[in-house]
Amino acid sequence: MPDVGETCAQWSSYDRASKYDPQTGKYLHWDANGDGAGSFAARENHVVMAEMKGPGCIGESGRPRPAKDTLKIYLDDQPQPAVDLPFAD
Repeated sequence: MPDVGETCAQWSSYDRASKYDPQTGKYLHWDANGDGAGSFAARENHVVMAEMKGPGCIGESGRPRPAKDTLKIYLDDQPQPAVDLPFAD
């Protein structure tokens, strides 16, 4: 079991068009498949895939078209990234 005070966070690029309507009891746009399209925050010509405070780990990360993308990981509010490589690497 997790220690007292331990938390979990998850970021996902799922298509937010998929919704459950509690008034009708129906699922809307359940087949939506626009993952990544507008589901991450844009900031200064970058896409923020996840942002959290405190210790953590990256369990898995993926990108549908990694060939031209760069992965940068910033730690502890540092101005320079701890990781800065082509996503495909």
